[in-house]
Amino acid sequence: MSRARSAAVAKLHDSAPVFAALGDETRLQIVARLCAEGPLSITRLSEGAGVTRQAITKHLNALAIDPSVHMGFSDAGAHLRNMAFYNFALRLLKRTHDADKSGRPFLTIERAIYRLTAEVADWFGLDAGTLREGDRADFVVIDPAGLDDSVNSYHEEKVEFYGGLSRMVNRNDAAVVATGVNGAVVYRNGHFRDGYGTTEKSGHFLRAGAGRPAKMPA
Repeated sequence: MSRARSAAVAKLHDSAPVFAALGDETRLQIVARLCAEGPLSITRLSEGAGVTRQAITKHLNALAIDPSVHMGFSDAGAHLRNMAFYNFALRLLKRTHDADKSGRPFLTIERAIYRLTAEVADWFGLDAGTLREGDRADFVVIDPAGLDDSVNSYHEEKVEFYGGLSRMVNRNDAAVVATGVNGAVVYRNGHFRDGYGTTEKSGHFLRAGAGRPAKMPA
């Protein structure tokens, strides 16, 4: 077998998980609709799909646990309006937590956290996403009791810097207790640290390619 053909076969083999994840016709339609229409509720996704909301939920759960699905698209408030609801991480944790409480888990809390942190960092080659002695400490403290319906609510606020333009600002203070950047707590109980972003600057850009593989939880 030639080198070119061997490389092509290897590339096709690496793509197999993607085809498996989208091999179901309904699942493929769900992904196509989300790509075309943006964020949609389970009720909206079930409209015209010919399947129940419970079936849509199962397909979304299957995508959430599939290793070929990258859990990382989020505008994180970087746009004037929004491309994706930037609290998608809290939404995944809420779905995982609710499923666990109902006795129908589809993903462990530990793996959900891994998928939102270390897995994404490893994908981008960043030395981040884990808590290890000697590493920079970037963390978010989440109160499971705050993973309620407020996580799915929609809020807007006017931004003076943009001439009073109203933009999406999803605040989930009940869930996000504190945020730490490089070992410094910069946000706690709904308030940023005094001087954060001006005189208090604990963060910096992370260099791609410097990441260390993290052990994936079962």
